[in-house]
Amino acid sequence: MLRKLRRWDRRTTVLAIGFPSAAYRASADLLIDQDDFVRQALNFDDAPPPVPAETIPPAGPSATECGAQALQLIQQAVKEATAPVSLARIASLLLNRIEGLDASSWAGFGSFRALIEALKLGSLVVSWDSGGTIHDPQRHALPSPQNMASGNGKTINPANTVAAAIRAEVAKAGQPVPCGRLATVLIGLDPTLAADWAGKGTFRRFVESLDIKPVEFNWNESGGIAYDPAKPVAKLTQQPPPAAEWSDKNLYKIAKQIHELTDVPLLTPEKYRNLIASIAKDVAEVPFHLMETGKRVRDRCRETGLPVSRADVNHVLRGLSMRGHVFDEGPNDAATLAQKLANNVRSLCLREQFVLDEQADKAIRDWIGCK
Repeated sequence: MLRKLRRWDRRTTVLAIGFPSAAYRASADLLIDQDDFVRQALNFDDAPPPVPAETIPPAGPSATECGAQALQLIQQAVKEATAPVSLARIASLLLNRIEGLDASSWAGFGSFRALIEALKLGSLVVSWDSGGTIHDPQRHALPSPQNMASGNGKTINPANTVAAAIRAEVAKAGQPVPCGRLATVLIGLDPTLAADWAGKGTFRRFVESLDIKPVEFNWNESGGIAYDPAKPVAKLTQQPPPAAEWSDKNLYKIAKQIHELTDVPLLTPEKYRNLIASIAKDVAEVPFHLMETGKRVRDRCRETGLPVSRADVNHVLRGLSMRGHVFDEGPNDAATLAQKLANNVRSLCLREQFVLDEQADKAIRDWIGCK
């Protein structure tokens, strides 16, 4: 149906719950992230926000942690100010004072505006007009248009200037640039971008509206990366883990094929066993919550010397949930979780019409670590 609509020059937007196939994603003009939909369309502020970008090894703050620190910093800044405080200054303050916070994900809120709107600011008033300000109506006069500009007098950079900055940052890097770092660089050039990314809402929509060739983005990486495809190092960095990490080369070939078809994380069997054991241990100690559990499990895996990205952890947690597993009800032992995860991999393979013969089925069991 999507392809037929495209042939008739119609544009489609799809809300896909779960793990949409590559063909499905390619057939839609816009794919709405399920967590964005829950948070922004349904206004469930306590729902798990989108996976925040991360730069290993530092771990970014959770939404709860970020919200608490942001509220304290904002209240203090407004209290000390004699006039309305520009939102650009607030954004810069949060980025500088909250450790691990980056401007591409804003700790999972998706945008600076979403973060601000999620806070309980009490008597403080926020205006988003002309760059935006925040003020205490009991102490500050209502902001006028000329006072709403950024405190440093800068205005939003023209698109070609921003694009040039992105190209320059990628060109001087010896490897792909995490989008979190890139967003921070752009805000350093023009703090007003932090408020709403020039009206685009998110960093991703903003950069995708620019002409930044030859730079390309890979959003499958945790948080996204920017790279120059002409650089050999960029191509190598995006490849799955080298076969040298796998003791069973035949298993690696099958696992890689499944990964390329279904986006199932291409982790070594050792990492999968450790990841599943870490999940089982975590949910036995703390109630399950997708975002918080994902962060803790990522940290547990890192501590064991078998690190796994936050995106891969969340892929596994969602896969278990898609198989009908309810962590609050259990059982949550490693054997049960491994079996359900393997079943999810099988269902994704069947969806992509990947033939599950006896060899392939055994490979999935050996890969995930179930009997």
